[in-house]
Amino acid sequence: SLTTSLCLTMLPGVVVTPCDIVGEDTLPHFREAGLADRTSYCQHDIMQSDFVPQLKRGHLRDGMRYVVLGMHCCGELSLRALEIYEEVGAEAALLVPCCFPSRASKVAPEVYEETECQDTMYLRWAEHLQRAALQKVAATDRERSIAQADPHASGVELTRVEHVMSKRDLLIRVTR
Repeated sequence: SLTTSLCLTMLPGVVVTPCDIVGEDTLPHFREAGLADRTSYCQHDIMQSDFVPQLKRGHLRDGMRYVVLGMHCCGELSLRALEIYEEVGAEAALLVPCCFPSRASKVAPEVYEETECQDTMYLRWAEHLQRAALQKVAATDRERSIAQADPHASGVELTRVEHVMSKRDLLIRVTR
């Protein structure tokens, strides 16, 4: 909800749809900031398969432009945010991953190879997400090979955000 309030304050004229599994009554920040008229809260578990259909039915409108924003997504939430980006046809996705998936999930085993260093594992997880994003924006094998050679040309960028006051400060920007 703090992220919603910041987006609404910094981007006049946009409507933000914050999504969370918790009830709207536990998220007062955008109401307290006087910005509730520009929010459309979606209470649902984004990991559930019916999330996007529910989001489309209740919150997304034809002709609107969308951006998926995932701030400090834990574990596999970043991968789910990329799926949502693709499923709703969003123009962009901005992801700041937090925790990487557990070893038991076997989602990205390369994250854990020959290291116990948390910083190394975080970087590897962000790079895994960058590759996953490349797969979303590159429709053909030819586009994928070009994207792998030059990720910046593909619309997928991994950068460090200097002003984030955390070691988990990598941003994956995905654009179509």
